[in-house]
Amino acid sequence: MFVFGMVHNGICGFNDTWNDDPPFDIHEYGIDWDEYDSNLLWEHHDTNNAPNGNRANPFQTHLPHHLSHVDVPEPPSPFSANNFSIFQHQIQPLMTSSARNMILRCTLWISTLNICNQIFISECQ
Repeated sequence: MFVFGMVHNGICGFNDTWNDDPPFDIHEYGIDWDEYDSNLLWEHHDTNNAPNGNRANPFQTHLPHHLSHVDVPEPPSPFSANNFSIFQHQIQPLMTSSARNMILRCTLWISTLNICNQIFISECQ
């Protein structure tokens, strides 16, 4: 999708045209409860989906009989406990939870990477 979008729309980079405004009408998003209660919708659903025994829960269909378990070991941290504490202390002023502007996000990643490099350089000296 990225490549075809780039071919169709051209190369896009970071810009300040991000729209931080909320949607016009929040009620336009989500579930149409009137349609949800429609018998025609449920007839279509029941015809095209295997029964799961719980029609009240529309998010639970085609339950598997067996779930696989994948054990993923936690990777080792490149930081010692002391370095991680230093890292957290240094990035705290940079953190802003409401930043939706991609330039700010990019700057945050670059600044955080610089902090990581400084910590490793000081550790090696």
